[in-house]
Amino acid sequence: MNAVSYISDQLSKRDKNGKTEDVEDKVAVQKREKIVRRRSKFTSYAWAVILFFPQWLIIKPTQLIWWIISLPLLLIEYGLKSRLQRKSTKRSTGTLQSISELEEDDLAGGDEIFLQRDAVKGSLAPAKYRRSRSGSRSSTVMLGTKRMGRFLFPKKLIPRSVLHAEKRKRLVVDLDETLIHSASRTTSHSNSAQGHMVEIRFAISGVSTLYYVHKRPHCDLFLSKVSKWYDLVVFTASMREYADPVIDWLEGSFSGRFSKRLYRNNCILRDGVGYIKDLSIVCGPTVTLGEVILVDNSPISYAMNVDNAIQVEGWISDPSDTDLLTLLPFLEALRYTTDVRDILALKNSEQAFLS
Repeated sequence: MNAVSYISDQLSKRDKNGKTEDVEDKVAVQKREKIVRRRSKFTSYAWAVILFFPQWLIIKPTQLIWWIISLPLLLIEYGLKSRLQRKSTKRSTGTLQSISELEEDDLAGGDEIFLQRDAVKGSLAPAKYRRSRSGSRSSTVMLGTKRMGRFLFPKKLIPRSVLHAEKRKRLVVDLDETLIHSASRTTSHSNSAQGHMVEIRFAISGVSTLYYVHKRPHCDLFLSKVSKWYDLVVFTASMREYADPVIDWLEGSFSGRFSKRLYRNNCILRDGVGYIKDLSIVCGPTVTLGEVILVDNSPISYAMNVDNAIQVEGWISDPSDTDLLTLLPFLEALRYTTDVRDILALKNSEQAFLS
């Protein structure tokens, strides 16, 4: 009996120990699960802080501060843009009104023509228009034709808007052998006694020299006409001491005057060639090379600006010379060109055929 009771006691103890071990294992597992849950919550909170902390605590406040700072600047920029738009609209309306006033007379009363294709001949034929007394036009119907287009021709060859343009081009004229010819007193000349005597004192040598100056035929008429069309500039390769008295004498013979005087020191000296006139010094902020014309007798003088030059024959004593007179119609027409080089460059076109 004792052995049986001992065995049963041992078995019961083992059962109790197994149950306690199972309970302890369950408790340990539950503790581990709690720890894992806490860690996962911590990691999720940490990621949330990492992801949303810069967005809401750094980026958003920085954007708000920048918006507050830049708001006055945006308002100022908007105000400036609105003012500029108003000014541009005012200018555009003003220019449109001025253009309409000037060009209304140019386009009014212009001739109209409709080009029509002849179905029989296959060529273009104009439909005839006649102006009625009331001012309306009536066209004659042409059989077998098809209308191709309508063309309106201005009433004037040179519109009034161009004639009344305020901007003037610059005409640069040479002095010696172009407008005048001078000879010193020691030089034998057939017309020396009839010339205007000018005393020139050179500052370098201190020696005074007498010159007899003769005007080219029609010089006064030429200068009085072109001074109404252009801003006159005299550009000479002579020294200032000699040129100034001669230019003063010329200005006393016509109503206008030279707006600028250029002398030898404004030229470019090239060895073996001579003095070259660079017309870029005549230009300004509102005047380009396309608006500058040079009248000179020497090709060397305009070697840098060939397309701006008009060459005249050098004059010494021919009383029947008419070069300045014949230039007037050409210069009167040239002032209406957009770029004088487009016209003056045509004088070199014959070289393309000779080469």
